[in-house]
Amino acid sequence: MSTRGHPNSYIDFLHRKVHEGRFFSGGHYVASLANGGTIDILFQNGEHAFHGVPEVITGGDATLQLYEGTTFSAPGTAVTMSNHNRNAATQTLSGATHTPTVTAVGTQMNGTILIPGGKNNSSGASGEFSQEFVLKPNTTYMMRVTNISGVAQAVSAIAKGYVPTL
Repeated sequence: MSTRGHPNSYIDFLHRKVHEGRFFSGGHYVASLANGGTIDILFQNGEHAFHGVPEVITGGDATLQLYEGTTFSAPGTAVTMSNHNRNAATQTLSGATHTPTVTAVGTQMNGTILIPGGKNNSSGASGEFSQEFVLKPNTTYMMRVTNISGVAQAVSAIAKGYVPTL
């Protein structure tokens, strides 16, 4: 199907999802995450697949891991997932929370990513998986960020992505 002449013809795919009101982001920031401390973001995927890319911004070395089939006894605090099209009333159907009480992490996906932000007196860095994950409907996922810098650091764990149909 040609989109020639359509107003969205010359914008990339993700930009188009923003225009359609289907691109969302949200996250959790910790100003001083202890060395060895973690930030857990839980995604309770609804009836639609969420196409997401987890991202971490940190003041020092950190790791990022993704888990599928996480179980919990308490979901934690809601993360506001903001629609990037501020004219759209659409909300994502995937629920995100931080600081859940995890009973089992589930199956780790795609190994561990090192975010090389430095040790002790560090300069900071950001990292993410290079491509999106298509998260299965009706499945719980968790991203875990661990500070391995040697000292407390400021860390942000961010979820961004789109829902293909709403």
